[in-house]
Amino acid sequence: MNVYKKLMFNTFLFALGNFSSRAINFLLLPVYTRFLTPADYGRLDLISTTVSLLFPFVTLQIFDALFRYSSELKSSEYRKVVFSSSLIFSLISVSLLIPFYPIFARWRIFSNATLYLYLMILFSILLSGSKQYLRATDRVSLFAISDILYSLSLAGFNLLFLVGLRKGVTGYLQSTILAQVLTFLFLFFKAKLYKEFRLYVDMRTVKHMLRYSIPLVPNSLMWWVVNVSDRYVLTYFLGIEATGYYSVSARFPSLLTMMYGVFFQAWQISAVEEYGKDSYSEVFKKTFEVVSAALFIVTSLFLVSLRWIVRLLVSEAYYQSWQFVPFLLLGVVYQAFSSFYGVNYIASKKTAGVFSTSLVAAIVNFGINVALVKSLGIQAASFSTYIAYLIMWLLRVRESSKVANLKINLKKTFISSVLLLFQTLFTLCLQNYVGFTLSLATSVIVLIAYRKDFARVISFISKRGERSR
Repeated sequence: MNVYKKLMFNTFLFALGNFSSRAINFLLLPVYTRFLTPADYGRLDLISTTVSLLFPFVTLQIFDALFRYSSELKSSEYRKVVFSSSLIFSLISVSLLIPFYPIFARWRIFSNATLYLYLMILFSILLSGSKQYLRATDRVSLFAISDILYSLSLAGFNLLFLVGLRKGVTGYLQSTILAQVLTFLFLFFKAKLYKEFRLYVDMRTVKHMLRYSIPLVPNSLMWWVVNVSDRYVLTYFLGIEATGYYSVSARFPSLLTMMYGVFFQAWQISAVEEYGKDSYSEVFKKTFEVVSAALFIVTSLFLVSLRWIVRLLVSEAYYQSWQFVPFLLLGVVYQAFSSFYGVNYIASKKTAGVFSTSLVAAIVNFGINVALVKSLGIQAASFSTYIAYLIMWLLRVRESSKVANLKINLKKTFISSVLLLFQTLFTLCLQNYVGFTLSLATSVIVLIAYRKDFARVISFISKRGERSR
């Protein structure tokens, strides 16, 4: 299977899991906005945000090393050592959080949810480590099924605890933990991970893996600052309800994040396999052209229909959240571009290089947030995210030349970026027929600009469909 066919095949499998799971979660948005107040929603988001903050510090990003090293190891026995050592190391590391339990318990947001916070971290480790190992060992179908199972379980438990038992925040947290446990048990037995797990830690292997993964921890922290530190700033300056509105608005760009995330998981595998070959630069160029076309087209069409989509999916109490979505959508585009270019660091094993670009983006994001939150309110969080990811991507374009010989013409990308910025301003500043007309016209221009790339994707998918029949 050549690089493009394998990339598309893996993308399809990841899409099967991600689209299904995200669609289920997205369809539950009316339930969440009906049975949770903005303050409840904001609190849940802060708890989830805290889990995402603590996770890389507990694991030291060793699961990234698990994926990278397991992908290239020929010895199945040594793969098992890598898997077992990384998982046990992470589980032992959780104990480092025990002394902080009283601190979290005294914080009002976590007052009666500290145990749930710790359990979510624990089962996130088990689930994440298992899934990364499956992805690295080319068991992508099980990886995809686990995403679907998790989402179905979460949906079922939420309908029971939120709608049936009206347990609010506590019910949502219990649903999350039960879904994690069920999905992990499925993988552990279905993938027969119990046969591959060894109750043994090879410290030499762990040290080798940590040399690769530890430089990724600051990078992960910087991504956290850019992605979700906004919630803490909003809570501090504007209150927990503002965080609730912002969290709902962030759900909509997550659809675009999901679409790209599906592809990126497959792209990471292909990039690692192709890196160092003479064809790598051409593969990178062609793939980026298609990816950027898809992102620009989908984002532009999303902006045109944004207010209708929000009104359809959220309760009236949350409708104002629509106005914080446009800049978040732009942010997702450049977040995707940044991670696309960032794969060069992973493929070359020069992971220390990702930190500087992420640090600059984090500083920009936090600075704009604090400086503008009092004058722009919640919009400051959306705008700072957009600017931070744009800067991160531009820096990575420049830095990528140090780890790979890439020749990409970015003129078309720049023009499309300007068009999307104008479309965003039309959507926000002209909330009438004129604004809609200008936004629609911009979408038409974007579609025309990328018509060849769009036709190329459709043709490729059609041919694959004919072969499968």
